[in-house]
Amino acid sequence: MADNLDFTFGGQSIKQLLADEGVLFNIRSITGDGLLGAAPVLVDRDGADGARLNSSHLPSRSVVVEFDIATGGTVDHDALVVQAAVERIVNGVLHRPGLAELRLSYRDGYFLATAGDVPDVSKLMNAQSGSIEFVCPSPFLYGWDEVTSPFENGVVRVHTNYFVEPVIVWTLSAAHGAPFIEVDGRRLTVDTQVSSGQQVRIDCARKEVRVGGVLNVENIDGVFPQLRDGSTIVTSPGGSVEIQYQERWI
Repeated sequence: MADNLDFTFGGQSIKQLLADEGVLFNIRSITGDGLLGAAPVLVDRDGADGARLNSSHLPSRSVVVEFDIATGGTVDHDALVVQAAVERIVNGVLHRPGLAELRLSYRDGYFLATAGDVPDVSKLMNAQSGSIEFVCPSPFLYGWDEVTSPFENGVVRVHTNYFVEPVIVWTLSAAHGAPFIEVDGRRLTVDTQVSSGQQVRIDCARKEVRVGGVLNVENIDGVFPQLRDGSTIVTSPGGSVEIQYQERWI
């Protein structure tokens, strides 16, 4: 199994790039990519009997790659040439601004990560071991972009074991002065006149609502929905509902 382990970061494989230079980059293990739980936050309330749950949050994720590296050379001019090539490749892949896609050879999907603990390659030549830590501020394993619609009873099936922040495109079946949409009992109201057949586009991640293509920021009241598999959607008035989301797992 370990012989087949690989990862790409920003679309590049250090293992393959070094193999092209005649350098062995053997990945011994990859850890930190498994299931995470939501950590509860308890706060003390004056006058309350003990602490109360305030919220639950997800910790950042660290994916650690343990590896061996071997050039097979001695400490001479040619070995220094190889070392320079290794440094160029490793630093070129790992040092980049912002977050990049981290893909593991045995998992579908990707993490968004930055390289945190980057090894000093000059100290890792000739059959030595090291590790690379990838830090994922958002710990999700992201998958495909999907489009779905609720069933007749309003239940939504989405490919996730956690909540997603969808784009909901709702075409009203009748005119309404304050149409609303509820997901699992949490309501978002568009407090303005919307015509029959007009489209309301709710971008839950960006906290944006567009009515007939026009951005509406003054007449929105309530909570932007989050969906998970089995969530229930209710709209007033009715109409067709299309849900666009990206798969993500935790």
